[in-house]
Amino acid sequence: MRAAALLPALAVVLVACSSPTAPVKPSPTTTAFTDEHLRPVRMTSGLALTYLAPEVASQVLCQLMDGRSWARLVGGRIGRKPATAHHAGCLVTTEHGTLTVQMRAADPVLQPDTTVAGRPARLHRPIDNVVAYVVGLTDDAFQRSEEPGRRPSLRLLEVLLQGGDDPDASQEVVTRVVTTIVPLLVQDGDPLPAIDDAGRIPYTHTPSTPGGDFVDLPLPVQALQLCTAMLDVAGVVASQVDVSDSGACRLTTAQGQVVAETSYSANVAGFTDTVAGRPADLGPSVSVSLREDADAALRLTAPDAVSLAGKVAPLLL
Repeated sequence: MRAAALLPALAVVLVACSSPTAPVKPSPTTTAFTDEHLRPVRMTSGLALTYLAPEVASQVLCQLMDGRSWARLVGGRIGRKPATAHHAGCLVTTEHGTLTVQMRAADPVLQPDTTVAGRPARLHRPIDNVVAYVVGLTDDAFQRSEEPGRRPSLRLLEVLLQGGDDPDASQEVVTRVVTTIVPLLVQDGDPLPAIDDAGRIPYTHTPSTPGGDFVDLPLPVQALQLCTAMLDVAGVVASQVDVSDSGACRLTTAQGQVVAETSYSANVAGFTDTVAGRPADLGPSVSVSLREDADAALRLTAPDAVSLAGKVAPLLL
């Protein structure tokens, strides 16, 4: 897998050896062994996984296997819940304790001492009732990026089990989980465009993906599709096209700057306007809801944002 620049997470403690990051804290489940907030998601893996928006990556991690397969793997009843829109992780409630599967930033102090599915890894027990594996998803996963603002920043997979009474049994569960899911995560996934060291992508014509899968695509692919929709379908005339691996398409036009991207933390329930038959928010930037089952929205900033959103949004549904 290409070395690339691959969140705080879901338990009450994190498991870094030196400078721990607090795990994601999901709201309590209503019923411990019931799945919550799962939605249909387009699956991917490999380097493409590291370029997913956190909300999408959380869904992918929870749904690497169906519920029955998860239950067989951990040996008992389970309930899955994805992290919030800002964190890439999945909380799995089990009869052995709370299992957290999350993607996290590289840490050069946390060094591997073993391998899992051919990937560098480290097994450790930060406190008495927590057993954890940290596995590198890219070749440079244990090296801190010299450009921390660049994507992808989440290059480590962390699997931890908290609350087990028997450390050896907890280690057995965590080992089974990582040896099963790591091969699924590191296999080749969606092809990605060329991305330079600054996160810039040469523009190439990239038609929209039909079937409502746009919000689940790697962010570099989303950016190309947004540019194509605006240039080739909406007819925007641009003197400069800037495509970013963060998912944004920026066009320089005679009327001003046009910026399109996907927001995954939009308060869609609060949208009171309508664009192209979809709930919308006509604020300083125009946001248009793209999914019924996720707070994902097209966000457009442009001199004629409402008109442009009306042409672009239907292509992304």
